[in-house]
Amino acid sequence: MVIMKPQHIVFYDGDCALCNRFVLQLLKWDRREKLYFCSLQSDYGQQTLREHGRSLSDFDTFLYLHEGRLTEKSTGVLDLLYDLGGRWRWVSGMRILPKVLRDLVYDWVARNRHHVIGSNNSCKLPKPEWKRRFI
Repeated sequence: MVIMKPQHIVFYDGDCALCNRFVLQLLKWDRREKLYFCSLQSDYGQQTLREHGRSLSDFDTFLYLHEGRLTEKSTGVLDLLYDLGGRWRWVSGMRILPKVLRDLVYDWVARNRHHVIGSNNSCKLPKPEWKRRFI
């Protein structure tokens, strides 16, 4: 039996309330069930970080694995929105802005997310039908 790896994986900080809310929103928006989700702190998340030469303790960066490529920060978010399709595809057009500018905004949000939103002492559980989409 061949086990297929998901082709579209969102890696997120499992201790970040903002990140967890974003994941729950993505689950609602992803009607084609294309996306899978993995906490950066999980075994598979750590393995992926290692395989791509990333720091095993830097959880401030959103990562998106798709089509065999790992994209990060604003580019990862825009690639993800493009892959969602529909109304989100037009938002991905923001890639016309310089990456440096996009990532400045991304880095500011990443740096301040715990102060503004807080950390996850508890998080909302996904619907039972969504559980299979978590790695």
